[in-house]
Amino acid sequence: MSDHFTGRKKIALAVAPKGTRSKSNEWRSGFYWIAVEAKVPILLSFLDFKAKHTGVGDLFYPTGDADKDIAEMKKFYVGMEGKYPHQD
Repeated sequence: MSDHFTGRKKIALAVAPKGTRSKSNEWRSGFYWIAVEAKVPILLSFLDFKAKHTGVGDLFYPTGDADKDIAEMKKFYVGMEGKYPHQD
């Protein structure tokens, strides 16, 4: 997937870090490693169903330390609630 970023001026890829096919308590890291490999930032975005609000945050530039970076990105989502919070 990261190869698709090479040589392009504009490209966007949207990936849900928890995945969509089965319940997961942790984020999957595929989105992170795609960004690291492609040398592109991650744009944090959200759909907060509780507040009925959507939006985007700042660009996050991954350092290669997945555990530290993902913990930092998770801070952005504190207080937000998904459509089915009992499945989070």
